[in-house]
Amino acid sequence: MILREYKSGDKANKMPFLKKLYGLIFVLTALSLTGQVSWKIDPTHGHFGFAIKYMMLGDYEGQFKSYDGKINSKSENDFTDAVFNIVIDINSVSAQVSGHEDMLKNRNFFDAIMYPAAFFRSTSMKPTATRGTYELEGELTIRGISKKIKLLAIGANKPITNPYFNSTNYGFMISGTIKRSDYGIGNYDLLDGGELVLDDAVKIACTLIIKKSDYSIPMAGINKATIDEKILAKFVGQYDYGKNAILSISTTQGKLFAKVTTGYIKEIFPLNDSKFFYEFSEYELEFIKDATGKITKVIRTRGSERFEAPKINDTPEPVKINVTKKDSLAEANYNEDAWQAIMSKNYLETIAICVKGLEKEPEDFNLKTKLAHAYLFSGESAKAIKIYKEELSKQPPKALSTRTLQEDFTFFKSRKFASEFTDKAFQELGLIPNKTYNAIK
Repeated sequence: MILREYKSGDKANKMPFLKKLYGLIFVLTALSLTGQVSWKIDPTHGHFGFAIKYMMLGDYEGQFKSYDGKINSKSENDFTDAVFNIVIDINSVSAQVSGHEDMLKNRNFFDAIMYPAAFFRSTSMKPTATRGTYELEGELTIRGISKKIKLLAIGANKPITNPYFNSTNYGFMISGTIKRSDYGIGNYDLLDGGELVLDDAVKIACTLIIKKSDYSIPMAGINKATIDEKILAKFVGQYDYGKNAILSISTTQGKLFAKVTTGYIKEIFPLNDSKFFYEFSEYELEFIKDATGKITKVIRTRGSERFEAPKINDTPEPVKINVTKKDSLAEANYNEDAWQAIMSKNYLETIAICVKGLEKEPEDFNLKTKLAHAYLFSGESAKAIKIYKEELSKQPPKALSTRTLQEDFTFFKSRKFASEFTDKAFQELGLIPNKTYNAIK
């Protein structure tokens, strides 16, 4: 309606047009500002903690010392529909008991070698009836497993100007509870009464300090563009970051990924056909081409910071594979190798390792138990039940206990092994599954 034709000298027609045009400009400007307040997480002054009830008595506490992320909000005071992107460095885990960090990083817990980072991506941020308090929902990814979670975010009374850096800061107290069984974390050792030594529920308690950015930071889910795979392929290769650091760019299934020599692989998202951004930090990458269309370098920016890295070859950094399988079964640690094989769900290999090991150690009940587990999950339940019954009938200390079987089956279910097999074993052995096993979905 406001774009209809009018005569330049017709004041009667011109004034309504201008009023409507100015009104439209105002509305568009207001809309463009929505979600334009960008914040960076300040991990040096916050706290990212967790607590698990130990032996039903008290909390065992830990924290992650290294994390990063960004937030976009409507304004400095209103975080309705704000977007959170947070990454957590699993190798930065710290425990209240000295030396427990290695245990938490191992494959039975966070498996930091295979999954060095955890991620939180918000999907909803809605105010509650209490001023400054929000229901924060999103997707939490740990050990490569993503689950929807709900958190409570209590905001500060108002933004504060940092007197040392003259920056605008804000803060949240974020809390919630997740189940470690949802992510396959830890063991399921039982107390005499059947309760877990380490509870399944994990309480999250974070103090998140954020600093207002002086430039707009793009966010995944808001600023993404779609780029043809043929264009993405041109960016693949290695770029010299200096100081023995290489930026490796790779592509798969229409997505682009970046990895610095000492870091972990991260997806980068397109703003246009040459500029990309990281999901969890404020860094952006712009690929530069010469007159022939060949990519010659990448420019990394963060606000006014600028760094150029020349392209040094067209092949991404090769993936280093840790070879753990022994060249000879004669040199194998049979229990360790059998455990690795069954956790990889290579049941026939597990059976072969256990049979070979039992030739040397015929009474090793740990190998017999692993052999039974492998038979069970490979579909040979009759063989598995026979071994379970034989081992359960023996006298301690070299006997399989019903508690151990309960713990193993709960562990397998939390790791998404087919529970119909363990359900059947419980039934045929006349055992009632513990409540944690039944609660795992």
